[in-house]
Amino acid sequence: MESPCPPININVLPSQSPQSSMMAAQAGSPSTSCPYPNSSSIDALVVPDLPLDEAVKEYANWHKSRVASQEMKDNVDLACQIALSKGFDLSQIDKDRNCNDYTDEGVMKGVARRWTEEVREWLNHYEPLF
Repeated sequence: MESPCPPININVLPSQSPQSSMMAAQAGSPSTSCPYPNSSSIDALVVPDLPLDEAVKEYANWHKSRVASQEMKDNVDLACQIALSKGFDLSQIDKDRNCNDYTDEGVMKGVARRWTEEVREWLNHYEPLF
């Protein structure tokens, strides 16, 4: 015998994994001053005509060209020195996006955030030498 009521469809969305919930909670917590993205979603970066360390220096030059303040330029230079002293290349900076590496050593927070978040933007503006 058929029911006089129409069928009911229930759509169930996949639940968020506990690990990604933890990462989201950590990124939003006040104790974390610099969020970490899901690194598996980031492709490696390659600047074909520059050695890895030179690409970091060019990235610093681009940042300095966008500010007028000498203090901010000095902070960009410090971020560059820190990155090179730790052996970071642009792909690692982009993947990690850990501005604490820089703020812990005295770089202004805003400069550190731009330094760690704008690698791909620089790459979009970069014109190869060949």
